[in-house]
Amino acid sequence: MIANYLKYIPVIFALFGVGMSSFLHAQVLPTVDITSPASGSELLLGDPLLLQINASDASGIAAVRVFNNNNYEQRTTIDEETGEEVTGPVRVPVLLGIASSTGNPNEYQFSFSPANIGILELEARATSLAGNPGKSSSVIVSVTRGLAPLVAIDPALDGTTVSRGNELVVYMTASDQDGLINQVEVYNGRQPLGIAELYATNNYRFIFKTNQFGQLLLTARATDDRGNVSISALSTVSVTTGDVPTVAISSPVDKASYEANDAIIIDISADDADGFVVRVDVTMTNQYNGESTTGTASKVGDTKWRLTVPTSLSDVGLMELTARATDERGNVSISDSLEFSVTTGEVPTVEIISPVDDPQTVDDETTFTAGDIITIDVRAADADGQVTAVNIFDGTTQ
Repeated sequence: MIANYLKYIPVIFALFGVGMSSFLHAQVLPTVDITSPASGSELLLGDPLLLQINASDASGIAAVRVFNNNNYEQRTTIDEETGEEVTGPVRVPVLLGIASSTGNPNEYQFSFSPANIGILELEARATSLAGNPGKSSSVIVSVTRGLAPLVAIDPALDGTTVSRGNELVVYMTASDQDGLINQVEVYNGRQPLGIAELYATNNYRFIFKTNQFGQLLLTARATDDRGNVSISALSTVSVTTGDVPTVAISSPVDKASYEANDAIIIDISADDADGFVVRVDVTMTNQYNGESTTGTASKVGDTKWRLTVPTSLSDVGLMELTARATDERGNVSISDSLEFSVTTGEVPTVEIISPVDDPQTVDDETTFTAGDIITIDVRAADADGQVTAVNIFDGTTQ
């Protein structure tokens, strides 16, 4: 049917005095398409971006220009309905350059290196020798800084002490998965201390003299070749002018259990060999929600300190307890941590009764073949209530 209509086109053009060839020449637009990269691609800042473009037209291609359409400028325009001036963002495409022919028919390419991170909305516009324009679909490319570097201070440093005036050596590791480490800088809180030196692959060290007593809150900041920055976990070091105090929690015992609304009596032993302890602070951290509370203990003996803490239903959970002692020179020590639980009653008892690895039996009840069905028997009880659920774990995996 289309062919039947097409045979009348020359007659129609003749009636209006228009040549068919000139009409088609004026209306047929060039075709243009960005074949690479694919829309949704990512590019690391600093790397070149190569566009592969296909453009064709019966009359030939005069030029292929590449634009970034994701550019907006504040412009003032007149609202057609109200006649008032309106200022707002207006898209203003930016010409990135003109593509060059690869030498193969209809194939062009364009390369450039983006100067900033962000989103590129790339469009190729072809102009035919007859002056007709054509444009491609947009291709979206995200320009990113890449992966952040990895950096860590040697965990053995955390919690150590150094005498005032001595040198402290901070060892660190830093690496980058998609680039290079430019520098590793050491901070005490917000104060920069200096640049670490590279002494082996991915290994850095920083040496400085401790001139002031107190606590150092050390972090390492690694910067890669694309400007990405990562900060290590905090490492605490005490700079002392004498012996640091000793501190230990004597009550409650580790893994103790309390019921909500009980008052927990926390007893601490704290002493100082060359001075005296002026303060003992106790910190409780809820292991479920991470919330912490700190209270100051009262001195009840030469080396004994005590803090009484009330509990409520909001404290139900597993708690971590630490004590921090400070002497008259400002030296600080932190006790070993212990855990206790706050429950709404007595905690249930639970044990696995089968399978059991019993060395007295001939058969090994804990060895199975892949595909076997393992039956696990568990005994669970609760002295002041009932057990509502028993979950089986393999390590930390349920």
